Amino acid sequence: QNHISDLRAGGTKLIESAQGWEKLKTDLIQQLSHYKKESTTLRGLLKASETKFNEEFKEVQASAEAEKARASKMEGMVHRIREALEHSKREAERAHQKLREADSSRDHLQAQEARHAAQVSAMQTLKNEISRLRTEITTS
Repeated sequence: QNHISDLRAGGTKLIESAQGWEKLKTDLIQQLSHYKKESTTLRGLLKASETKFNEEFKEVQASAEAEKARASKMEGMVHRIREALEHSKREAERAHQKLREADSSRDHLQAQEARHAAQVSAMQTLKNEISRLRTEITTS
């Protein structure tokens, strides 16, 4: 009888142990299912974050390209302005040179006019002197 009792007690323990293992198995399956859901959620969040990052990166990259193009355009404008300033400077130097030449020519013309006026005055004086001499000759 003791032996049967021991066998029954052992069988009960085996059944309880099997039930414990079954509960543990069920718990592990539930945890695994929960972890799979979390993993799927995290993968979705990661994918969404990656997509958003890529979109924002493309926007930043496009903005940087636009700024680069704008800077290049500004550099071109600055270059053209410098060229225009250099051209204006050369033109101003030429105009200044022409003014100096004109001043020199004007001075030359004024000198010629003064010589001409002196010649006219001398000729008038000579005519006056000739007239005076004629008058003197005819009266004597």
